[in-house]
Amino acid sequence: MRFSAFISGKEHQLEIIRRGVGFECRIDGNYVDIDLTRISSDILSILYEGKSYEVRRGVHEAVTVGDNSYQIQLTDPRSWRSRNLAGGGGSGPQKLTASMPGKVVRVLANAGVSVHAGQGVLVIEAMKMQNELRAPRDGIVGRIAVGAGRTVEVGDLLLVIE
Repeated sequence: MRFSAFISGKEHQLEIIRRGVGFECRIDGNYVDIDLTRISSDILSILYEGKSYEVRRGVHEAVTVGDNSYQIQLTDPRSWRSRNLAGGGGSGPQKLTASMPGKVVRVLANAGVSVHAGQGVLVIEAMKMQNELRAPRDGIVGRIAVGAGRTVEVGDLLLVIE
């Protein structure tokens, strides 16, 4: 599972992979050795670098680790709701990422072109179906990170709307 984690205003890429009875965790691409046990629906016990931490999910998207509380927002790049929460209408550059693994069939908007919210910008083929990805907001296409024929995985950067 891949997530974008906004912790105290800073974005991190979080990847969690089930390995047998445990998990492998990568934060910003770096392997982190943790042992994780779910105590209840809102409490996790994490063993990290020989220290035990109890992580409690609170209200208002807060997480408490020991005596410290952090504002956190997790977004799943595969989720429509999460993609909208991650910046569907804000200012500044917005990254459009792959919501499914597949192959880029066509790039519909070139770099430097003005696009409107809902306008098709890219077509990805997944499971023998073509899916048109649309601009989440008005803006100008900045960097295009993929081209026709490229295979993409969930969470891969496709293009940036500025």
